[in-house]
Amino acid sequence: MAFIKRGYSVNSFRAWIRSNVPIASGLGSSGTLLVALASAINAINGFNLDRKNMAEIAYEAEHDVMNIPCGRLDQYAAAFGNIVVIETKPPYNVEVLPRLNGVFLVVDTGIRHSTADIHPKRQQEIDEGLRKLLSMDIPGNLRRKLGAIIGKFVGTR
Repeated sequence: MAFIKRGYSVNSFRAWIRSNVPIASGLGSSGTLLVALASAINAINGFNLDRKNMAEIAYEAEHDVMNIPCGRLDQYAAAFGNIVVIETKPPYNVEVLPRLNGVFLVVDTGIRHSTADIHPKRQQEIDEGLRKLLSMDIPGNLRRKLGAIIGKFVGTR
């Protein structure tokens, strides 16, 4: 659906997905799966889209189509791999950093969580913090910046 919303005509296909990544493990499995699926659709249809577009399409599928309250980090990390610096505000630039010598471990703690449960709580805390800051005696330039943020984002996520 995310491809179609962008005006692409997607040929029909069958997909079989198998994963042993634990659900709700904090490993970004949903974003990674959507990047993989978007990349397959891209290849099958010959769209020749780059990794940034794959990340955006995967984000749009998860956030806009499936209505999951998520950010872009998992999709961008999956699309680019490596060690990256991801700018999370438009235009969502990504800088791939040089690889380092060493060992990277992923450990499953067994603690499960849901983005749909956690994100709204954190957003509510941020919104409350912004409101409290605006109720304080703060410099006018800071008040204007915070006011613009709260006016643009609070209650719209």
